[in-house]
Amino acid sequence: MPTSQRYLTISQVDARRLVLSRQHLAGSRPPADATSLRTVLRALRYVQLDPVNVVAPSHELVLWSRLGPRERVADLTNDQRKPTPER
Repeated sequence: MPTSQRYLTISQVDARRLVLSRQHLAGSRPPADATSLRTVLRALRYVQLDPVNVVAPSHELVLWSRLGPRERVADLTNDQRKPTPER
């Protein structure tokens, strides 16, 4: 292993906190608007679109768990088709 690489050791509690916060499953929920939707989708990088929707489509459930009650994804994105710069 090169000397420039080092391991970081964190506790299980800190690891869990890090994972939950990066997945937008901890802390306060952002407002349920198109900007927050884009922020969550960029952070997640991948949301599976599943045609089976017993309760709701799976991609809607993933976003609901992070943003709370809001408009459907299609309703938020239909009028927001302009590209946004990457950060």
